[in-house]
Order: sequence, then C-alpha cells, then structure tokens
Amino acid sequence: MGLFGAKGERVSIHDRKLDDSEYRSTIKGDDPRIIGMLDKNVSVIIKNETALDHHIDYSIYICLTGKACAETMKNLRAKKGDTISAKMMRLGNVLLTAFDRQECRAVFLYGLSDLREVIAKRDLECIKELLEDYNTLYRRAVGEMTTLQVYEKLKKKFVYVVGTLPRLDANGTRRLTPDIDVEKFEWIGDDARTSALCYLDKRTAKVGRPDALTSSIRLGEFTEGFGSVILEGNSANWLEFNASDLDLI
Repeated sequence: MGLFGAKGERVSIHDRKLDDSEYRSTIKGDDPRIIGMLDKNVSVIIKNETALDHHIDYSIYICLTGKACAETMKNLRAKKGDTISAKMMRLGNVLLTAFDRQECRAVFLYGLSDLREVIAKRDLECIKELLEDYNTLYRRAVGEMTTLQVYEKLKKKFVYVVGTLPRLDANGTRRLTPDIDVEKFEWIGDDARTSALCYLDKRTAKVGRPDALTSSIRLGEFTEGFGSVILEGNSANWLEFNASDLDLI
C-alpha cells in the first residue's frame, strides 16, 4: 500500500527494498488539521503479537474517528486475519514513534477526509521538534516530569504570542510587566490573576486563524517579564508557568 514503481505502477512492499521516495504524501506533515489535533486521542492499529509495535507493513495506521477505525480494522483483518487490534494514543505521540524505527516509511490517516491520507516519514521532519515539545507537555501531564523540569528544558526556546509584544525601551531592552497593555496580545484570567498565552510553534498559534499576527520571544524572558504565562492554552496538556512559583522573582 502506498508504493509506486518508476512508471507509476503499484508495487507490493514485499517485492523490493523500500525507499522513502516510494511513498508520496497526499497532505503536508504540518497540515493545519493535523497541527490542531496533536493532543487528541486517536486509534492506532497494532499487531497483537507485538503490542508495542505500532507499525504494520512499514507504516503507521491511524484512525481519527470510530467509523474509520471500524472500517480499517475490517479491511486489514480480511487481509491479515485476527492478528491486529487498536489502541488509543495521543496523535502527537503516535507521529513521534515514526522516528523511533528506521524502517518506518509512512503514516496512513483514516477519517481526516473521505480518502486515506498519506504522510511520508520525510514529510514529518518539519514538525519533529513540535512533536517532541508536545511530548514534553504530555509527560508533565502524566506525572513523568515536574513543571520546573519542563520550564528548565524549554525556557530558552522561542515561543509565539498572537499579537504584538512591547517595543524596546530606551535602554534597548524589552519591558514586560504585568501592567502592560494586555489587549495587544492574548491573555486569560480576571482582575485578580491574569496569564498571557503563548504557543510552542507559530503553527499552533495560528490554528483556526491562519492570518493572525504573531510575535516570538524566549519562554524564560516572557515568564520572568510578565509573571504568569500559559503555554499551549488550547491544548489538553496546557501548562502554566508562574514566576513566583518557579522562584524567578
């Protein structure tokens, strides 16, 4: 599945050694629909005899809806018998496993459209760093990392805000204080507590609003200057960094 010969004919994966170029992506790795679902639970088709192996025929089969999962399982079982099942995982974590196995060549997505969508492994490289960062937030959510550990890992990373940041002051430094004009960028909270929103990637900041203006700043600088920020506020694994709690002020 997903393989083509030099003349465009379909070729069985068992006929010859696989090459990345034989898989043709039908969508981009950073398709906005994919970016907007990285923290969503999806069904991954796996082989029963190796429950930790998410790869079948050198590919990862991902179903985004229950209907798509039922149909895909039915079709695969007709070809391979009862040697497969499905398990739930976060989409971002599943996509990251493509880089764990050298022989993995592509990801098949069912339920994103009426057709099976294909992303060749090479076309996932553009979001590998984002997938790793999302995995970091997931590890914090399940208790494998502390908030401080996540902050130390990401504090030098450039994050994105929707809107504009304060300009440089007379000394050539950016002034970030809790009483800056919060209407210039996203924030959440009330009079008692306000947190600025920031995102790991310009693409996650623009989910649902492709024309939004974004600005970038290092997470550490943003947290120390504003005092309280929420990273990936639209994600199930959103995380708040408070300068006081982190002993930054």
